[in-house]
Amino acid sequence: MTIRTGESYVVETLTQFKNRLHVNTNEIIDALRPELKQRIVKNQNEVREIEGKDPITTEEIKQIHEDDLKEELSQIATYKIIIDVLEARDREYTHLYDSVVHRIIELH
Repeated sequence: MTIRTGESYVVETLTQFKNRLHVNTNEIIDALRPELKQRIVKNQNEVREIEGKDPITTEEIKQIHEDDLKEELSQIATYKIIIDVLEARDREYTHLYDSVVHRIIELH
């Protein structure tokens, strides 16, 4: 048996996740799997076409206005964002997920 110490966080929303684990929007965007980034860019490019603006690429995703990014992220399941961010970080976590409740343990 292995006994470890760590910090435990319980979150139900993306906002709670960002606040409790000190995650910013740029970290989320960097961590997102490619198909989620492509979905955001596709949605934004549809709007940009209507507005007569040039399309953007996934490399330019951080140029999207913060409010628009928040709206796009709200359309993605919270658990997908949490998993992508935790996997991208250098730290070790245990993530227990039950319906809308996430118990995240940052291991030391």
